[in-house]
Formats: sequence, C-alpha cells, structure tokens
Amino acid sequence: SFYAPAQLCTTGALSLTGGVWKIDGLNIKAQGAAYREQRRVVVPEANRADVEGLPVELRRKLNFHFVSDVSQLLKAAVSGESGRGR
Repeated sequence: SFYAPAQLCTTGALSLTGGVWKIDGLNIKAQGAAYREQRRVVVPEANRADVEGLPVELRRKLNFHFVSDVSQLLKAAVSGESGRGR
C-alpha cells in the first residue's frame, strides 16, 4: 500500500507513458490548497511559469514541487523535500 502525507496536494494529468501534462486553473487550485492549509503542492514542471505568476503571499504559504514524470511525482509524495516554487 502507498499512503501520501495528509499535507500534500497534487494536481495534473498523467499520460499512459508516465508523463505529467500541463494543467489549467493553477491559481484557483493553489488558493484552494492554501485555504485548506495544505503546505506541499505537486504541479507539472510545465506549469513553473504559472507558479511564478501567482501572488507572492500565496507562494509564501505553499511549497511547490515540480514534476515531469510519475517517478518524480511518487518521490515528491513520499519525501519531505522542500519545493522550489517560492
């Protein structure tokens, strides 16, 4: 069995080959994570520029992990590493 930490949010879509696709609506999803007091958010690498465009006060509340394939997603889910989105 695999259990992700309770303070972890993920958003995105996976391809059949394990790739992670870019998403829309990151701003509202990040606001939802902050509202629920989640701290770690995993987002597709393709959305890095979108994270950098979020309001500073929102980026300070969240710790973003950028992933481009499912192996990176799983590593981010089980590790306590800090993201690089701030």
